[in-house]
Amino acid sequence: MLNCSRVSHLYRFLCKWRGLREAKMGLQQWKR
Repeated sequence: MLNCSRVSHLYRFLCKWRGLREAKMGLQQWKR
């Protein structure tokens, strides 16, 4: 996982968005 706190604002946003996406996919896999 990326270290979101040490990158610029844009990268922090992308990191957070990517984390949400991964969590969503993980939830879908868990439901199966």
